[in-house]
Amino acid sequence: ANGGLNARSMLRNGDPSKPGPMGAVLQYREDLSLATLESRFETAVFESPLIHFFYVQGGEGTIDSGPGSRSHKLRNGVGILVGPNVKHRFSNSGEGQLSMIMLSWRDNDGMTAPGEIQTVDTLTKPFGTNRAHWVHMAKGMFNNSNGINTTMSAIYFPPMSYGGPHAHAEGVEEIWVKV
Repeated sequence: ANGGLNARSMLRNGDPSKPGPMGAVLQYREDLSLATLESRFETAVFESPLIHFFYVQGGEGTIDSGPGSRSHKLRNGVGILVGPNVKHRFSNSGEGQLSMIMLSWRDNDGMTAPGEIQTVDTLTKPFGTNRAHWVHMAKGMFNNSNGINTTMSAIYFPPMSYGGPHAHAEGVEEIWVKV
């Protein structure tokens, strides 16, 4: 299903207000997984009907659309957006495991997701000028201008700070992953 990536699901689609299978709490997304690729391995060129967001949390490699296509370098801090039915392939060029957070979803509220692989390197991108949730600082990666119905950001929590509990309106799902 993922071309050879090892995916371990953390959260899945379900109803957070009704007890169900463990981890089935995502109302508007399909799956949140840890996706890995072993050293010197490469996936098949594959495509999916889902939209995928990846955040590299360790390792190094590349993503492309197959032989002869543009290649994007991957390392810690790179965000990747792959629209539905976009061919892609991961290669691990490092000595260690390529490790990524992977979020997938189907319903994009009528927006047209990208028809190509998009990447952003959060280690070279400056912090935004607006705060993110109280005292946190954000590096925006992808949002509506990229054709998706959500915002993806790398958030920095200053020492001795926290994000307070808060509610959202119907239709909003906030997912935070510590990397």
